[in-house]
Amino acid sequence: MPDLEELKRLLLSLQAPSGAFESTVHAGNNSFSDYNGFVTAIVLRELEAFAGLDGWGAPLGRALDFLEECESPCRPGLFFFWPSHRWPRWAPRIPEDCDCTATIASELLHYGRIGLDTAHKIVSDALLPYRLPTAPESTGKPWIRPGVFLAWHYLGAAPNPVDIVVNANVAAFLAQTGCTGHAAYGEVCRMIFDGISWCSRQWEYLERLSPYYPEGWELVFALNNAVRRGAAELSAPLEEIQRFNAPVPGNDPSKILFSMADRSTVWSSTALWAARRLARDYHPSGYAIR
Repeated sequence: MPDLEELKRLLLSLQAPSGAFESTVHAGNNSFSDYNGFVTAIVLRELEAFAGLDGWGAPLGRALDFLEECESPCRPGLFFFWPSHRWPRWAPRIPEDCDCTATIASELLHYGRIGLDTAHKIVSDALLPYRLPTAPESTGKPWIRPGVFLAWHYLGAAPNPVDIVVNANVAAFLAQTGCTGHAAYGEVCRMIFDGISWCSRQWEYLERLSPYYPEGWELVFALNNAVRRGAAELSAPLEEIQRFNAPVPGNDPSKILFSMADRSTVWSSTALWAARRLARDYHPSGYAIR
């Protein structure tokens, strides 16, 4: 098993001068490096407990600088997957999205780059307007409820699916900001519970809940984070998943993290793998949540 210093060296070697942490895009037979705000935010999430320790302040600060660059220049409070001025040439232009907005804002709030007033404005102006108005009549997805969050921050986007991992990340931010009293929070929690119950403890069914997350462990990570942020209502669905006959998570840095909805393009990240190993094996408080 790599020791703490080995993992730290590996992780920091995968941080670009921009502050972003590296991920790898796999598209068909091609693979190439990518530096995006979402992976960088998840790495920061895993490293929160290390922030006050020697040697971590500068790299985490650069990562936060990069996250700030991901804010939409035209729609403050909404966040892109990549900074608009660093958009990769291979990627189509896509709108700001719910997952990036909630996840990046969560880290900026945690690390003190934004205050609670700004976070509340993000909830009211950048998240709450982009919810499903009515449940679709027939999608084969009976867990989907009106009032839960859509993937894209563009009301004309088509398709604009509902993803349970995305909604778990939004629930985490709502809990973190003290907004659990909003009706949307309750709808999200009920949807997550209903979706996991629908799976009937069949691990392979979890991927049907999340078009952008083909690997069930990412839902576990998202729920763990939401509960840690104060979303107590998600303890029950997390406990239910723990009753599934889950595969061993393994020790594979190339594990798929997320994908395009059609699964034609997927991402992995050795940097995130290293950050999760650090959080699991060398957390300063000695805890392990998974």
